Amino acid sequence: MTLPFGFRGGLGYWHLGVRDIPRTIDSPNIEFGDINVAEDVALLGLARDLGGRTGGGASIRVRQSSMGGDTRTYLEGEVGIHYRSGLPLTPRMGLAIQGLGGSPAALAGLEVSLPAFASSRVPIRAGYGFQTGRSFDPPEHRISLRTSWMEQIHAGVGLSYLGEQSGWTPLGSLGADLGRYSLSVLREGMANGFGAIHFYRAAIRFP
Repeated sequence: MTLPFGFRGGLGYWHLGVRDIPRTIDSPNIEFGDINVAEDVALLGLARDLGGRTGGGASIRVRQSSMGGDTRTYLEGEVGIHYRSGLPLTPRMGLAIQGLGGSPAALAGLEVSLPAFASSRVPIRAGYGFQTGRSFDPPEHRISLRTSWMEQIHAGVGLSYLGEQSGWTPLGSLGADLGRYSLSVLREGMANGFGAIHFYRAAIRFP
C-alpha cells in the first residue's frame, strides 16, 4: 500500500508445513508415530525511496515454529538497503540485517539481468542472482530465464544452487498480474529425497 510522505507499507503472512516425517534414531524424541513440522510468520514492513537509485526499509515479524508437541514463538526485526545501478546488465545490490531481537545475521545479495532478447509481446530475459551471509550456510546462486506476455502473464525456468549437499536444483514459476491483484506459484525441486516444494503467493496493491 502507498502511504504519505513517500512511504510504502506491506502486510504479509505465510505458512510452511511438512507432515508425517518418519522418525529415525536421530529424531528429537523416540515416541512412536510421525513428526509434523510447521512454521507460521506474520510480517509488517515499511520502505521508502532514498534518492539516487537507493531505497531502504524495515520490518517486524512474529514467527511461530512447532515440531511435534513443541511450539515456540519469536518476535524479530530486520532492516535493509538496496541500490539499483544504471550500469549495463542493470545490477541490483542489497544488504540486510535480519533477526534483530534474536540472533542477528547480515545478508548480502546481487542480481543482474540481460536486456530482453526480443522486442515482441513475449520478450525473454536472463538473470543471475547471488546471496551470502547467513551463518554456516554456503553462498546461494540462481540462474533464470523469464518471459512475460504484455507484462501481465509471467513464466520462468531456472536452476538454483543451495550448497554442495543439495547441488543444483531445477525450478519453474508461473504468475499473473491482473490490475492490482497478483498471483504466482514457484516450484523448486529438492535433492534431499522429499520431492519438489511449492511456494504460492497472492497479493493486492492499494493506491
